[in-house]
Parts: sequence; structure tokens; C-alpha cells
Amino acid sequence: MENNDLFELADGGKTLVRCKAERVRDCAVPVGVERIAPEAFADRAFGGGISLPSSLREIGDRAFAKSRFYGFGEVAFPDGLERIGNGAFGNNCGLDRVRLPTSLRELGDSAFARSEIYKIEWGGWPDLVGSGVFLGCRYLRRAILPAGATHVPPSIFAKCRALVAATIPDGVGEIGAGAFVSCSALASVALPASVRVVGARAFADCTGLSFISFPAGLEEIGEAAFSSCSALADVDLPDGLRRLGAEAFSNCTALLDVRLPTGLRRLEGHLFFMCSSLRNIKFPPHLESVAPDALPGCRFSEETERRLKTLGWDPEFDEWTARNPGRSAADVTL
Repeated sequence: MENNDLFELADGGKTLVRCKAERVRDCAVPVGVERIAPEAFADRAFGGGISLPSSLREIGDRAFAKSRFYGFGEVAFPDGLERIGNGAFGNNCGLDRVRLPTSLRELGDSAFARSEIYKIEWGGWPDLVGSGVFLGCRYLRRAILPAGATHVPPSIFAKCRALVAATIPDGVGEIGAGAFVSCSALASVALPASVRVVGARAFADCTGLSFISFPAGLEEIGEAAFSSCSALADVDLPDGLRRLGAEAFSNCTALLDVRLPTGLRRLEGHLFFMCSSLRNIKFPPHLESVAPDALPGCRFSEETERRLKTLGWDPEFDEWTARNPGRSAADVTL
């Protein structure tokens, strides 16, 4: 172990193990350091700025977690940096801008979660992007993923409640589980033609979401993907959709009209649970059955209700389910 007045170093000066001071002004990581160890700067206060050397390749897990940054809002990441670890800058105060280098290969889980970031610039798309990277960044207003992105990772922008716009480039094949959950200010989303899967709860609790465009090649919408999107009034699902998960549009209280894909055979449980404004469903020609608890709390036009009854729907059962929202068909004997 090597020491100087401010840092503990190891591996011949290549690893910075720990910052000895709790408050640091004009912090300069020594030239030659290649790795900042986990929690090396955790819960520290910085003033004036932080200088990272061009030799740096890795910032370890929670390296700067719960730190405070005063008088500057950005840490300049050097070209050559390859990894930012899990929670590396999570729960910090004062860091408001991130510019990721083109050399970055791995961006860990919750790397910047619950920080004060309002602007992100990508140098490219890393080989590995973890879940929840920007979860709970309450000042972030725009999520712009770079060209080359292949997927939207799970929970990456979850609970970013100020988020008003999301730009997803063509080439993205999957929107991960919970990717935008509880982004209550998000009003509209255009999914690119490349998207095939929208994961479970991907847009759940986006209470301001009033418009979503689905690409023709979309194949799967996961469980509760749009649950509680209370401003969503119209849904036009593409004919190529093969799977529509349970509770996919539950509690969408403004939903009026739905066009189901032509290949759909069954409506799953709680699919439109408590969609109290729902009046019309355009059914596919080969729909075979409706789960007993698919439509509790919904109201329909007479034409829609007649069609549902031919597929086994029991309005009296659904009224019971609406009054007992925690119970499923298996809990009651008819």
C-alpha cells in the first residue's frame, strides 16, 4: 500500500484505494491511476472540481456514491475510460450533467440513480448497460438514446418524474421491463419500427401518457406494460402482435376505444381491469375466448357486450371481480 497526503494507492500507483479526506477542494486523481476502487470517494464533499487522468480505465462500484459536488456540475470522464461501476455516482448531490466517453464499454446498474442529472450526452452505446442507470433522476427532462443502441435496459429511466420526452433510435429491439415506469410527465412516445418487445411494466404509471404509436412489427407487450396510464384514450394494436400480457392496459381509466390485433386468440386476465371509460373493442376475427377476469370494472356499448357474451364473458362475474380487486378467477366457485 502506498500513501500520499490525500490518497491511499496500491498496485504501484495504478489503483486508488481511498480518499483520506472527507472534504476535498480541486481534487486531482494522480496521473497513472487506472482504477478507482469501490467506495473510494463515497460520501465525500468536493468543491472546485475533480480532475481524472487519461490513464483511468475503471471507476468501481459506488466509488462516488452519496457524494456532494459544490461549485461544479460535471465530472469530465477521460477518453479511455471503459467501465463505470454499479451505483458509482448514485444518490449524489450537485452532479447535474453527464458526458459519457466513446471508449465506455460498461455502464453498471444504477450508475447515476437518484442523482440530480438533467442532461446526458452519450459518446456511443456501451457493450453492457445495466438496469436502473438513471432511475429516480428527478430533474432529467429528456432521454435521448444514441444511434447504435440495441435495447432500452430495464428501469433505466424509471421514476424520472420530470421526463417529458424520450427519443428511441431505430435499431432498438426491446423496451426493457420498467424502463419508463412512473415517468408521470411523459406525454407521448413513438416506438421505432425495429421494436419487437415492450417489456412488463415498461410504461406503467405514466399518468400523463396520452399517445403511443406501435410499430407494425411489434410482437409482444408484457404484463402491465401500460397499467395505470390514466390519460391514454385510444389504442391501436398492430396485427402482427402475438402476445398481449395480463393487465397490459389495466386501470387506463380514460381508454375509450381499442383495436385488437387480428391474430389474437384470447384476452388474458385483468387485461382491461377497471378501464371504466372503455366503450368499444374491435375484435379480431378469430378471437376464441375471454378470461373471466379480463374486463372487470369496464362498461361497454350494447354491441360490444353482446360479442363478449358469445365468448364466455359473464358481466355478473366481472362486477364481483371489480368489487374484489385482489382476487382472481381461481378464488371463486361459479
